[in-house]
Amino acid sequence: MAKNDLSQKAEELSWDFDGKKLTKNLEFDSFSESLDFLNEIASIVEDIGVHPKAHIHSDGVKLTIPASGQLNNDHMSLAEEIDNL
Repeated sequence: MAKNDLSQKAEELSWDFDGKKLTKNLEFDSFSESLDFLNEIASIVEDIGVHPKAHIHSDGVKLTIPASGQLNNDHMSLAEEIDNL
């Protein structure tokens, strides 16, 4: 996927894209809800095979989808699946 295509797709999905990774902050009402969300995406992550970095806070989660090389369709698919929850 070309960098411009990735940038456009990330914008459509409301993820931040810096050319190397996708980042999204999600807000929840409690730490428990944040943890429940991470448990909910676990099977999606395993199915797609892309493992985001997750920083859990008392009221949210920051997800970063890094790429060891170039971002590809799998990275974008994970972002889209998470948005569809």
